[in-house]
Amino acid sequence: MKIIKFLINKKEYPIILGLLFFIGLSWFLLLDQEDVVEPSDHSTLDVREEKTVGAYAPLTMKVVLERLYLDGNVQKEVIEETIWSMEDFWAQYEGWDLIDQNQDEMVFQTEVDDVSPIVKINGFFGLTDDNYLHIYEGIPEEDQIIHSFFQIDTEKLETKQYQQLKEGVRIQDKAHFQKVIDMLRAMQKEES
Repeated sequence: MKIIKFLINKKEYPIILGLLFFIGLSWFLLLDQEDVVEPSDHSTLDVREEKTVGAYAPLTMKVVLERLYLDGNVQKEVIEETIWSMEDFWAQYEGWDLIDQNQDEMVFQTEVDDVSPIVKINGFFGLTDDNYLHIYEGIPEEDQIIHSFFQIDTEKLETKQYQQLKEGVRIQDKAHFQKVIDMLRAMQKEES
């Protein structure tokens, strides 16, 4: 009581009253904001737990990267990505084409303006018995075809060129690959 008389006498009563009103209102609003979830007929889940669990959890997704090389070889790389920011994720794969997506995986593809690593190491041009041009891993006798191209009109080939293709022509690099393909494309057998 002495405190109230003291405050009234000091003319600070309106300030104290306003402060008490503000504290009471704040306390009331805090109690009112508490999430109260009443179970419905269909679910007994506590929505408050659902909101807080994983609200900012990263997304983990399988990402398949397909590289398409000039020689027709497709190299696939599968990685597990943890995505914290979609903006950063999309920036990481800028220049790649998204060709397939579902809930668990994304498949990106890009064209590489070069021959594949396997062809650089051990790639050979060769002809089959029916004169189709192929790229082999190793010499053509081993029959490990990497990619098939088209049928060659062998009558347009010199004997030496034909013999070299039957034995296998080692692919040296991208420039050599394109030179041989361009030369042999001019000798492609016309479909009847």
